[in-house]
Amino acid sequence: DVVLLKYAADGTLLWASSPYDAGSLDEITAPRCLLDSAGNVYLGVTSTGSTPDIVLLSYDPSGALRFDVRIDGPSGLADRCVALALDPFDNVIVIGGADAPLQNTYNAALWLVAKITSSGAIAWSQFDASTGHPTAAVCDPAGNIYVSHGGNQSVVKLDNAGNLAWSTA
Repeated sequence: DVVLLKYAADGTLLWASSPYDAGSLDEITAPRCLLDSAGNVYLGVTSTGSTPDIVLLSYDPSGALRFDVRIDGPSGLADRCVALALDPFDNVIVIGGADAPLQNTYNAALWLVAKITSSGAIAWSQFDASTGHPTAAVCDPAGNIYVSHGGNQSVVKLDNAGNLAWSTA
């Protein structure tokens, strides 16, 4: 099971929450987590099933679930959450990969990136098979997104709207 805990600066436990239905989540040993400027917590996990999807959960500062968003990649592929990044406008950038559902290892035949607004709407999502598996992401002050790819050791820059600006691949 996964338990999300919030502590005060002095180490006092403020609240505990068992995100979503822990029995329906996979890869819960390494969830992706970040905090926005309002103190909301975002947790990126992978659902179970024959074709897993990425699930982004958001909790308010008191531990109440604000929203959960399922990001479903191409049909028939298993989607996996790899990284989360926060842009300067408190939108969450979700980075993941999609591979064949019967593989035992993460192979990322496709990489995906999605922008989720601070209210939980999917602003846009994209898929690409040209640059290898994603490993990390970061946003600059203008909201541009930089995604590193381990397979070919490249970097891709997307603008705030998700358009490809450049790639080192």
